[in-house]
Amino acid sequence: MKTILITSGPTIEHIDDVRFITNISTGKTGKVLCERLSKKNKIIYIHSKNVKYLPVVSKNIKFIEFDSFNSLNQTLKRVFDSFKIDVVIHLAAVSDYSPKYLIIENKKYTLPLKNKKITSNHNIISIVLKKNFKIIDRLKKYSKNKKIKIIGFKLTSNASNENIVNAVRKVKADIVIHNDTSQISKKSHIFRIFKNGNMIKKLSSEKELSFYLEKLMEDLWIL
Repeated sequence: MKTILITSGPTIEHIDDVRFITNISTGKTGKVLCERLSKKNKIIYIHSKNVKYLPVVSKNIKFIEFDSFNSLNQTLKRVFDSFKIDVVIHLAAVSDYSPKYLIIENKKYTLPLKNKKITSNHNIISIVLKKNFKIIDRLKKYSKNKKIKIIGFKLTSNASNENIVNAVRKVKADIVIHNDTSQISKKSHIFRIFKNGNMIKKLSSEKELSFYLEKLMEDLWIL
């Protein structure tokens, strides 16, 4: 039995006690993959507090919550210190930017505001965001297992084939799974599997993806 770490769901970047910035990730793909792969492996499931879908509880699944970008990064460091991870499936929708400060009537306030709520009395509020580093780029450095394999996800929106390939090739992972918002619906969810920058498989649902990854890891190159 191998240990697989799965990250799932959106980061939550707090502005004040009631407001935050997040994204459209629901955690559905993570749930499906976790339930399939936990049949034969130990899963450490690091999921967003704001996730919509969670896997069915199993003795082979350890659940850990995160909320913000910093929370996810620190959680990953702790997990890598505590467990020998064989494979990471990093599909959490991580914010590229986090709130740094806001400006109200020429006054600057560091974010997130603690124990406060911005009033509705202001006509204009400016929020300044800072760029976050790519967590996926650091996973192999965090890991004690230098033979660890990384499976990353890349989401695009109405992208051309050329832009998709360029985006995928920037992801530092052994396998990259691409999907585009234009090909996600209630009836299907298109995934394209890339290795070394080249597409090796196209799938049409989360279930197909879960079976494919199970076979890929068992028969081809990881386990």
